[in-house]
Amino acid sequence: MISLGGNYFAGELPTSIVNLSSYMRIFTISGNFIHGNIPNGIENLVNLIFLGLGNNQLEGSDPEAIGKLHKLQVVSMDGNKFSGSISLSLGNLTSLTILLMQENMFEGTIPLASETAKI
Repeated sequence: MISLGGNYFAGELPTSIVNLSSYMRIFTISGNFIHGNIPNGIENLVNLIFLGLGNNQLEGSDPEAIGKLHKLQVVSMDGNKFSGSISLSLGNLTSLTILLMQENMFEGTIPLASETAKI
């Protein structure tokens, strides 16, 4: 578990987070001053169940790679500067119970979970 929320961290989210242990289950940096994009390779964190990116200044679109993290139960991306369409890959998150995406600039439709998803 890495929990760095509610500090005054600033700058871009280091690309090295994708090299963290694949056994890590919780990663949160919510409530800081992190800007830039979510790094490529985030899908390497295959055992994440909680991804907390909320209340920062992250931008770009949500990467399709998040939809490859099939164990995710909670995704917090709220309060950032994300824009564009919501990735269809979020529909692959069959274990997802909480999805926070408010206070961004998304547009379009919300993808539905696949027919095999547990609801």
